[in-house]
Amino acid sequence: MTQRSANSIAFAVRTIINEYSDTELKKFDGVFRLSKLTSLIDSVDSAIESNITRIKLLIPIDPNINAKSNYYFNIGNPIFYSGIAGQSLISNGFYIDESTTIYYLEDNGAGVIRLFTIIQGGKKKYIALPNSTIDYTKGIINISSLLITRLVGLDLTLTIKPKSFDVIPYKHQILFVKNSTVTVLENTISNYKFASSQN
Repeated sequence: MTQRSANSIAFAVRTIINEYSDTELKKFDGVFRLSKLTSLIDSVDSAIESNITRIKLLIPIDPNINAKSNYYFNIGNPIFYSGIAGQSLISNGFYIDESTTIYYLEDNGAGVIRLFTIIQGGKKKYIALPNSTIDYTKGIINISSLLITRLVGLDLTLTIKPKSFDVIPYKHQILFVKNSTVTVLENTISNYKFASSQN
């Protein structure tokens, strides 16, 4: 249905996503509306018959290195809840001591935030983080007495799965698209993939 390559279409889609971020977001009253974005994506090329767009919220943490600290975030939007650990909140890696063991944060599926590390066999070993909670309904994250000695990468980020497809900035927050991944699939009966409502 088109003479354009998959890479060309993917580039055009990323461009329209960035334009949406620049014009509709990046301001205090900039509300993210998924239906508006998906309509713009569909309009990029007549060969695009549909798109499956998933969003996650990235919350940066400015850690106090080598000091036990509390971190509180009110994102003002309900957080997805499934009762399964790690589906609502997870962080990238950091260190809590002088060893080479990398730790991460995740929710336990029942309103508690805990530390974990990956041990032999790819299994998770959990460590309690007292008084650290996530309120899925109110969108409140409270991390208590977390000691971070250094980061694995350049920053520390919480990745949150929101309950709603639309995201409203809370108080002094500003929304913008930080990064996007676009995959273009040829739509034929033999390789058509149905979207899962759980992803």
